[in-house]
Amino acid sequence: MKSAIKLALCLVTAVLAPLTLAQTRLISRLAPGVDPYAIATKYQLTLLDRTGSAPFALYGAPTNAAGAAARQAMSTDAQILWTEADESVSFPEDNGGKGGAIPVVGDRNTLYAKNANALQQIGFSTTLANSPGRRVYIGILDTGLSSKQSYLWNRTYYCANFVDANLMKGPYDMALKTDSNHNGIPDEAVGHGTMVAGIIDQIAPQARLVVVRVADSDGRSTAWKLIRGIAYSVNCGCEVINISLGSTTAITALTDVMDWCDEKNVLVVAAIGNNAHEGACFPARISKSICVSGLNPDNTKAPFSNWDGTADASGPATGIISASSDGMCAVWSGTSFSTPMVAAAIADCLRRTTHIRNRLWSDFLKKSGSSIDTANPLYKSKLGNLLNIPSLNAAVLNSAP
Repeated sequence: MKSAIKLALCLVTAVLAPLTLAQTRLISRLAPGVDPYAIATKYQLTLLDRTGSAPFALYGAPTNAAGAAARQAMSTDAQILWTEADESVSFPEDNGGKGGAIPVVGDRNTLYAKNANALQQIGFSTTLANSPGRRVYIGILDTGLSSKQSYLWNRTYYCANFVDANLMKGPYDMALKTDSNHNGIPDEAVGHGTMVAGIIDQIAPQARLVVVRVADSDGRSTAWKLIRGIAYSVNCGCEVINISLGSTTAITALTDVMDWCDEKNVLVVAAIGNNAHEGACFPARISKSICVSGLNPDNTKAPFSNWDGTADASGPATGIISASSDGMCAVWSGTSFSTPMVAAAIADCLRRTTHIRNRLWSDFLKKSGSSIDTANPLYKSKLGNLLNIPSLNAAVLNSAP
């Protein structure tokens, strides 16, 4: 009966109107009570999708010129808070960070043993993680979750697919021969979401998972799919959302959505990026999100990790072992995998308290984390402090009124 209930809560979505390649896509935040269909009619656009109870809508214009004209006209409409073009978003990792499969079933205890050094690096304790607490939901916006990882599905309470409108079997992390970045290598990101979910399960074994497929098997997404996934996660009751993908280009729409999440007291934790340069990706760069960088086992900056003064925290990012899409284990490196460690640590900490506002988490992470400046003289104050789970919990609990 439990499995049947969970399957009933898994959603597969279809857009309201078909999207053609010729269309320009526009994202709008509407004022309260505004009918998105009326806006489409007013500006001769097609309503492609909407977020239901959240105030966001996706429109299509037949040509670039028509889209530009509509966007200009909408900018002075009191019924519309803002309108932005839909932008592409992708995972920081490429094939260079992906290791081979490990012929062992990816259950939690196996992964604890294989990640012992990384877990020790952040002070993880199974005693603390399994202590009593309240119910907390964490959203995982990624490629979905493999159908072969039944133990992770048993912890998934809501799920949605905002990528494959015709894939009626759920938001599964699987190879679909997709080469959306046109580099001749299909399905580069297969297993990414499953890896992230497996890491969260290790750090926060009592948190409830909300799996949202927002990226295809090649690791490509859009700002709209991210917004759709964020809105869905918020509506499911998530207090923390993990986003291990981003864009080097500023996406104005995501800044406003971070403000909306802050209004709802939902915390977004995002990867700084793997471009090996100064500057965080979006949405990690947005001040109301938590920005996470990646480290080597000796606490030096991982060679691929970006660095930025906006970094709030850091965590192990090389040779991380987690659940894979084939039902076994896999090893992968990248800031995509340090990020869920921080997100899960926050979610687990929240189980033992109810009073924390989003704006406090950055300070908690910085004050409770271990300084890594000595090990990283070239990146002083630009990697965030190393996640220290026991200190984070103590800082939060001691701040209770």
